[in-house]
Amino acid sequence: MTREEAIKELSVEYLGDSERIIKAKKMAIKALEQKPKTGHCKECKYFEYDSMAKVDGIPLIVAHEICSRWGEGCKTKEDGYCFLFEPRESEVNNE
Repeated sequence: MTREEAIKELSVEYLGDSERIIKAKKMAIKALEQKPKTGHCKECKYFEYDSMAKVDGIPLIVAHEICSRWGEGCKTKEDGYCFLFEPRESEVNNE
C-alpha cells in the first residue's frame, strides 16, 4: 500500500468510529503526509554521479558516486540510505 492509498483509507469515517479512533486516524494521516526523512542516495540533492573539479585548469571528473555533504565528498552508492538525506528539488515538486 502506498502512502497515498493509506491516507485515502484512513480518511474514510465509519459509522461507530469513536472520538479516539477519529483522533488516531487524523494523527496517522498527519504523520503519513510528512515527507520522509530518509531516502536513496540517488534521490538526494547531495549525491553526484560524477564530481567535477579543475586540475591544472582543466575540468575533470575526479570522483564517481559521492555525497558532497558527508565528509566534504565521501564515496557512496546510489542505492544507499543516509540520515542526512534531502530530496532533490525535482523530487520535492513531484510530491
